Order: sequence, then structure tokens, then C-alpha cells
Amino acid sequence: MFNVATDFNVDYRIDGKLTPVSVRWPTDEEWASYIRKKPNLFRVLSRGRTQPLPSPTEGDLELYQKIQLNGAPPLSGAEAEGLINGFSLCEVMNVELGAEEAIIQMDTQLGEVKHTLKIPSMEQVRKFQATAEITTRPQNQLIQVRHDATPAGQLWDKCSPRTEGYEGPIPLHHKDVAIRQVIEALKRESQYGREENF
Repeated sequence: MFNVATDFNVDYRIDGKLTPVSVRWPTDEEWASYIRKKPNLFRVLSRGRTQPLPSPTEGDLELYQKIQLNGAPPLSGAEAEGLINGFSLCEVMNVELGAEEAIIQMDTQLGEVKHTLKIPSMEQVRKFQATAEITTRPQNQLIQVRHDATPAGQLWDKCSPRTEGYEGPIPLHHKDVAIRQVIEALKRESQYGREENF
């Protein structure tokens, strides 16, 4: 059962040694701020070819310092990034598009969860895509993509959501992952059509 009130207590490797670390789940505001500051970076190699680059870790360290508990030890930026990636695991197991609803099954550090959402309209999807990502391309041939989780949470709220596997509020991170998976599934459906049409 996933509960944002749960403290995450892990033995985490710091300088190669397993060390007890305790953190709380970030608030939606903290998570939204973290995601906005965490760019995906790509180097342009040639036309149509890019190379992913490591993202800066200052935002990871900043978030860790806000959520650390019980005298948790200081971490480097890279260590903070690894820890956040670990406890925020939200792996999509399956996405099923029905006639009017989508079912998204995900695995988290606290067990499996399920979201059932009314499928958003194409107009809602277009508005979401226009506000959720910012891409810049400076002269040094680096592409920087940032995304904002807040519009995803707002769209999720509009899709008459029902959930299983949660106790308490649904974290913004999970809303973000779920709604983006629905949009990706809709894109695949529009490109290849539904199986029963063939």
C-alpha cells in the first residue's frame, strides 16, 4: 500500500559503505520544483542524431536536504540523485486503453498501484503538451528539455480518476507518470490504429 506519509529507511552506499539513510516523501510543491529544475540534456551530433548527457545534480542535492530525516548523512549530488531515483521508482507495468477509460498499472517501492482515468480529449492533450515541456537549443549544440509536472497533475485531476493501492493522497509524481503513459498510448493508437480495425 503506497502512503506518502511513509518514511523511507534504506541502507544506502555512501563512499562504498552501506549507511542508514532516512527520508520523507516530497510534497507536491517540492517535487514540482525539483522536476522543473532537472533538465534532460542532449548533445547534437549531426542531423537527427543526439547523445544523452548526465544531468546536473544540484537540484537532487537541494531536494535531499529538504527531505532528509533523523540526522541522515550528507550526500554528494550524484548520491542524492541515485537515492531519489530509487525511492521514487514508478515503473509502468501495463497501460490498457478501453473505449472510454485507461487503466495504468505501476510498480512502486511500496507495492503495485492502479490508476483508472477517463481518456482525455485531443484538445486537453494538446493544451497539456503546450505547457508541460520547454526545449532550448543554445549555440553550443546542446538541447535542454525540462518538463513541468504540475500540468500533468491538473490533467489527471480532470480525468475522473479512480485508484487502487494507495492510502492517502496520490503523489504528483505518480499522476505525472500515469497521464504521460496514457498520452503515449493514445499516440501509438493514432499511428497504428486499434487491432480490431485490421
